[in-house]
Amino acid sequence: MATITPLHEGIFQHLAAKLQSEDAPNSKIPALVDRSDVEPINVFESGNILFYLAEKLGHFLSSKKSARTVVMNWLFWMQGSAPYLGGGFGHFYAYAPEKMKYPINRFAMETKRQLDVLNKQLAKHTFVAGNEYSIADIAIWLALVWQFSVEQSI
Repeated sequence: MATITPLHEGIFQHLAAKLQSEDAPNSKIPALVDRSDVEPINVFESGNILFYLAEKLGHFLSSKKSARTVVMNWLFWMQGSAPYLGGGFGHFYAYAPEKMKYPINRFAMETKRQLDVLNKQLAKHTFVAGNEYSIADIAIWLALVWQFSVEQSI
């Protein structure tokens, strides 16, 4: 049985020291500790948590090698695109103390390119990795919801 503890912005500072541990060596959320086995298993970073849970629970990741590979391709595409979609563009557009034209334009161009890649894939398939909903869809949707919520709050 899993226990989910929601986190609120006000407690991030309180958790910083705790997160800088084996549970989350990168000192960031998300991190998961699976205590359902004899030895606790630490899992961190969103893509790996999705992969771990999909394998453990047997959902959202095909057991067929070819379909599984396509899902993993798109999951890793998302993990590789995230620095552009949110990290780079979001930082320079919304949070940088000075608005700098070059990084905003550079990351905006790359964000548009990555979204074009995704649009072309979704034009051919019901879900990003084919005809079945997968961990790749979950990862991409979460990243895009976050990105658009940042844009809406600016």
